This record gives sequence, C-alpha cells and structure tokens, in this order.
Amino acid sequence: MRTNCPWEDCTQGHGAYHRAPFLLIANGLNRRVPKDRKRAKYIAAFVDSKPPMKTERHELQEKLAGRLQRALVQLGREESKELDSQDER
Repeated sequence: MRTNCPWEDCTQGHGAYHRAPFLLIANGLNRRVPKDRKRAKYIAAFVDSKPPMKTERHELQEKLAGRLQRALVQLGREESKELDSQDER
C-alpha cells in the first residue's frame, strides 16, 4: 500500500487542527456541572459526525473503486446471462 504524500499528511493534520479546539471545550465542559456535561456530549458528537478531510487522491480512489465495483457487477450479470443461454441449449 502506498504511503501518504506530504501534502496528504498536511491535510489530515489540518483536520485534526480544526477539531482540537472543539474537543478541548468539550473536555472542559465535561468536568463541570451535569448541565455542562450534556453540552460536552453534544459537542463531541458534533465533532465525531464530521467526515475526515480528503485529498483529491482519496476522492479519485473512491470514484475508481466505485467504477470498478459497477464494472464487476455488470461483468457478473453478463456472465450469468451467457451461462443461462448455454444451459438452454
């Protein structure tokens, strides 16, 4: 498997950089009264709901994987039809 390029590592670090302040606030609120703990859970859930930052290479890999999967499904259908037509003979 290929390792990340420097700019991809930077992109991943950038995502962590933007999530860190929210998580610090959530941790601080979690140490307070129960009402603040509820807010802390909400903030942590918000951060967890955000998708990881992707580079163009990651997006291209996903598109290519999708195309490959669809092509394999189509190939399987064609082979199945071919086998069915051979069975009828």
